[in-house]
Amino acid sequence: METAATATSTPSDTDFRARLLVGLAESISTRGFRDSTVADIVRNAKTSKRTFYDQFASKEECFIELLRTNNEALIAHIIDNVDPQAPWSEQIRCAVVAYVTHIDANRAVTLSWIREAPGLGAAARPLHRLADDEHDAHQRGPERPPPIDRTQPWRQRRRIGRRRV
Repeated sequence: METAATATSTPSDTDFRARLLVGLAESISTRGFRDSTVADIVRNAKTSKRTFYDQFASKEECFIELLRTNNEALIAHIIDNVDPQAPWSEQIRCAVVAYVTHIDANRAVTLSWIREAPGLGAAARPLHRLADDEHDAHQRGPERPPPIDRTQPWRQRRRIGRRRV
């Protein structure tokens, strides 16, 4: 027999993290990142400061996580909206529309990325590296060769099929 205590499940850490990220996004849209406080974030997330600090060391760490998840959502949105079998012009059109749609739906977060992330300095470097790595891996795909080493011009030529490029 199931009791009321076992029927109600306690929220997991991922639930709290997600709520805190949504709380930060709401705070950014109303106050901006600089003027947002941990108190604003936890008020929007309907949780406590203790829960916030159990999940993140600082407001900046929470912001970096928000930007990372936003970037993952952007990439997923573009991939979902582009048909790799379509002509290249259609793929580009679909990718641009998906990109602009996502940016429009997340204006405040996108603007804060542009305005505030550079000011985070070394703390934001892993975020930039992660985005670059994900982009490079997606662009290369399993069938594409690694990029050409542009630092050595004499090695830029490579064989593709029977042609030399």
